[in-house]
Amino acid sequence: MSPSSRPTIPAVPALLAAAALGALPPSRAAADAEATFTYDHDVVWSTAVRLLRVDLGYEIAEQDRENGYLLFVIHENGRDYQGAVEFVRGSGERGIPVVELRVRVTGQPRSTEETILRRLRTKLRDDYGLPPRPPAAPPPSPTPEEPPAPEPPPSADTAEG
Repeated sequence: MSPSSRPTIPAVPALLAAAALGALPPSRAAADAEATFTYDHDVVWSTAVRLLRVDLGYEIAEQDRENGYLLFVIHENGRDYQGAVEFVRGSGERGIPVVELRVRVTGQPRSTEETILRRLRTKLRDDYGLPPRPPAAPPPSPTPEEPPAPEPPPSADTAEG
């Protein structure tokens, strides 16, 4: 076997070491980070804009409240990373309105997206208190009481006594 056709086995340990030390680019997870919020849609929207623009310093590239999306750019280490937040209105437990958020940042690890959601949850709680609780479940309908069972007739053994 010629030297040029031999497998380069020594490169494998180097790649494993680089991966262990974090020297390789971050891998992307298949799904976006998601979270559900029980705050009002307008509250979640405005808090997300303030978090991204003011707290994190990201550039808001485009926003459309009616259609439920927000595009932003992270400028980091001389590179730009495109991000998106999708707002989906829904109905949760016992009909309480919810807002489902999906966050995606291209070229960044999933932890970046999860951090944005975690910080948004904290900011909502700090600014507006705990999220509204779903209404209490209706009490179970009362069951009609059954009349007491008739007493059995006295047996012949007890009557002779």
